[in-house]
Formats: sequence, C-alpha cells, structure tokens
Amino acid sequence: MCSSDLAIELDPDHDHPWAHYALAQVLLSERQRANRWRDARAALARALELDPSHLRARHLEAWILAQEGEVAQASSALERWLEQTRGDPRVPLALRLEAEVDLALMWIRLGHAAQAEALLSTQDGQGAGRPRRLVALAVAQHEQGRIDEALDTARRAELADPRA
Repeated sequence: MCSSDLAIELDPDHDHPWAHYALAQVLLSERQRANRWRDARAALARALELDPSHLRARHLEAWILAQEGEVAQASSALERWLEQTRGDPRVPLALRLEAEVDLALMWIRLGHAAQAEALLSTQDGQGAGRPRRLVALAVAQHEQGRIDEALDTARRAELADPRA
C-alpha cells in the first residue's frame, strides 16, 4: 500500500481529489505493479468525480489517454484542458506550449496536419520548446506534401538543437 492510498484509508471523511490525483501519479510510477494503469485510471476517475475542474488531473487524464493510444479522446481532453487553463496564472507558459505541441502531434496522427500547423504557428517567436515545435511543424508540412518546406523546417530544428 502506498502512502496516498494509506492517507485515503486513514481519513475517509476527507476524500479529497488531490489525494486521488497523487495516488494515480504514484501508481503510474510503480512500473512493476500489476494493473498499475487500471488502478491509476480508477484513482484519477475518483479525483475527477470529486472535482471535475481539477487542472492537474485533467492534464494527467489527457496524458494517460495518449499513452494508451486513445488519440482522439486524448486530443479532446487536451483541447479542454488548454481551454480551461487559458490565462490561468497557475499554469506556466512552458507547460501550455508543450501541451499545444502535444495536441498538434495528435492532430497530425488524426489526419489534421493543416490544423496542427496553424496551432504550431501561434508559437512563432517562443524560445521554449522551439526545437520540438519545429520538428512537429516539419511533420505537419510533410503530411501536406510540402516536402521542401518540411526539409527546411527540419534543418532549422537541427540548428536549434542538433539532437532534434
């Protein structure tokens, strides 16, 4: 039994979404645990049942869906999270930019390369995550048949970070 699980068991009258969110995080980190994904999803579901607007739980929900290959659902969840956190001072700009690149990559997988490119273009001039954004942009351009432009964008990504 992990500490978050124990905290919930010891104080069931204070069934708090943060405890269930923490439990989901802990369960996901226990790589040797059988059924860790199922158990983490259950803990996350309880957190969201207690507080449907829990921002970190909503972000984790999108991540879990993406990890499990539920791209359309993950995309919808991440879109909702981005909408809910727009202008929220508790959410760092770098996290939002990363989430937008994640969303663009999901859209590319779903066949919406032009939509992904439009989203990525809103980040022009941002330094945070620039190499990753440029790589995603190159893929979006390639998917639209603009091979020369995609190659140029990939080269810019390489200049920004040779490992990109």
